[in-house]
Amino acid sequence: MSNTLHSHSIASISNRIGSGLIDSILLVLFCLVIRIVFRNTLTNFELWVNNTDLGADLFSLVFGLVYLLLLLPLMESHGGSIGNRLTGMVLIDIDTQEPVTFQKAFYRSVARFLLIFLGFFPIVISTLSISSSHLRQAWYDTWNNTIMLMK
Repeated sequence: MSNTLHSHSIASISNRIGSGLIDSILLVLFCLVIRIVFRNTLTNFELWVNNTDLGADLFSLVFGLVYLLLLLPLMESHGGSIGNRLTGMVLIDIDTQEPVTFQKAFYRSVARFLLIFLGFFPIVISTLSISSSHLRQAWYDTWNNTIMLMK
């Protein structure tokens, strides 16, 4: 590893879990605000699909995909998610020794989405892979050659 990786410490498991929890809580709160603000629109959409639960599920799925595949990579390629910033972490591309590009962050998010889509509980799988990796990389970080460092 080069000087960039040696000059920063690797993010701890507790920092990574804390960051993930912060981001998850903020995402849930944001979804609640969206549902309150757009209540009438969503109610009409739910009536259009003839099933309130299906309408809410479709809304959640669409917003979750937009968040995971667009907003999260945008945040990670511009200094980190809110949780990363609050816990003092930055996502680095091991190959370039620089913060990740949108493309690298997008591929990382796709890998996380696949884990969620396949029905695995991401925090458990990620914690197991982080604790077994000498660089404390989640499996999707190993796959994308990225690492979470402390700023």
